[in-house]
Amino acid sequence: MSAVPAAEITGRKAGRSASDQFGITTGPKSLITRAEAANLLGISTRTLERYDRDGTGPGFHRIGPRLIRYSPDACRAWAASRCFPHRAAELARASAQNETTG
Repeated sequence: MSAVPAAEITGRKAGRSASDQFGITTGPKSLITRAEAANLLGISTRTLERYDRDGTGPGFHRIGPRLIRYSPDACRAWAASRCFPHRAAELARASAQNETTG
């Protein structure tokens, strides 16, 4: 019994992301996979999954029931919004958010 190439099973060509294969774009930039977004942000895919579940990460596009894509610009904007000049500024923002939600 011979092995069936993965491309025949999945319908995808090796080495191409779904955004490349299907031409998914948002404006001039194409959407990227969860692994590509995690790599761009310097975090693990599991951490990005947790951020998605908790609603604390960058916005994502649900293309299908199990197909999630991210805008590179949205990932960069999310990362920039989490930039603080010092720890006190981070704590002050967290405190202010807790007062408005609590």
